Amino acid sequence: ISSRSAKAGGRTCRVDQVFLGRAGSGEAVPAFWITPEPWNGTVVVAVGDGGKKAVAPIDEAGNAGGLAALVLERGAAVLAPDVFLTGELVPPEGAVRFPLDPKRHRDFCGYTFGYNRTPLANRVHDVLTAIGYAWAKPGPHTVHLAGTGEAGLWVLLARGLAGGAVARTLTDRPSLDFSDVKDVNDLRFLPGGVKYGG
Repeated sequence: ISSRSAKAGGRTCRVDQVFLGRAGSGEAVPAFWITPEPWNGTVVVAVGDGGKKAVAPIDEAGNAGGLAALVLERGAAVLAPDVFLTGELVPPEGAVRFPLDPKRHRDFCGYTFGYNRTPLANRVHDVLTAIGYAWAKPGPHTVHLAGTGEAGLWVLLARGLAGGAVARTLTDRPSLDFSDVKDVNDLRFLPGGVKYGG
């Protein structure tokens, strides 16, 4: 964990770079945990399609911007993760996300996605991990969820699984119908997405 100071409006904030994970999983999701002084006990898990720096940009002078600034100015904390294939987790050009047999994958994607989460499912999984992390910190009494850009879809799907762990949700409306996904390599592919109502 590394820490530094930032400002949002008239508030001084502490910015911790943390890694989120689940016990025994070996996961390490980079994130910013930003708390204002004073903190009112509310946390907004803010997810952007460009990663944590898309929703919580901090300039060289230490000024927080974007969605994070709006949240911090109101006394709430921000947890901004780099979910699967965003921010620090964007793989080098040409890197394979997971091992697969190209021919079998092309003929029947169940050989790949019967054993591995799809990229969309991984992103939703990471959003849920962030929600759990927010509740595990000392002090929160309310957790909200926000998603910008394409992350609106990931946040909506995570919200459906989060139950009472999330109070309110704000997202950009996804410009997607699952029937628009024509390729199993599309990052929005979700097995059964069309079958179960699009």
